[in-house]
Amino acid sequence: MKPRAVSLLIAVAVFAPAISLAQEDDLTRLRPTLSVQQMQRLQAVLRQAASAGIPRSLLVDKAVEGVAKGMSAEVVLGAVSQLATELRVAVRLLGPGVDAYGLEKAADALRHGVSPDLVGALADEHPREFPVMLQALEDLLHEGVALAEAQAVVREASTRGYRGDQVLTLPAAVRRLIRDGASPAQAASSVRQNLRLGRPIVPPSPGLTRELTPRSPPLRRNRPRPGG
Repeated sequence: MKPRAVSLLIAVAVFAPAISLAQEDDLTRLRPTLSVQQMQRLQAVLRQAASAGIPRSLLVDKAVEGVAKGMSAEVVLGAVSQLATELRVAVRLLGPGVDAYGLEKAADALRHGVSPDLVGALADEHPREFPVMLQALEDLLHEGVALAEAQAVVREASTRGYRGDQVLTLPAAVRRLIRDGASPAQAASSVRQNLRLGRPIVPPSPGLTRELTPRSPPLRRNRPRPGG
């Protein structure tokens, strides 16, 4: 056997127990809630997910969150299994090399009904920033914007060169227009139209303009002096 192969086997023998112990430690908080059989089921889900390239931390965090919220063991296991399924779809769509945050946001987007084609396109065009764009899309949905229109707004921003944190200004723009009396559909349409025309995504309102314009100091009249 070659020296390099021998060194690799030695390293595996030395570090494998430590890795296994670390993986057991991240399940410590679940032991009071899950029975031995339920813990075995969870570990089976984690092993299958790892073989598909899914970060273990995403599923463990999901389980810990469920326990912290007081969910029953069966509900926790169901939520973890569902998330594993969603993440497996995201891995197949995005391919290897996507970090945990990117996979999580892709799974969230797909769960909300976002087109897999759009998720894939954003990931191809903006490999590092597409999770932020998907977050902006999710925020638009939370503002009441319909899925098709929310997707169109984010796609328009992407084609117009908006990147990263710039895209996060879109939900705020829609929110402001809604506060001014527009419906979510009207607000999203206005923002997308302004993107298309290269205008500010929310034109300043007259009231805001007046408030930001310094007022002239009042004219002082010279009062007649007593006896003047």
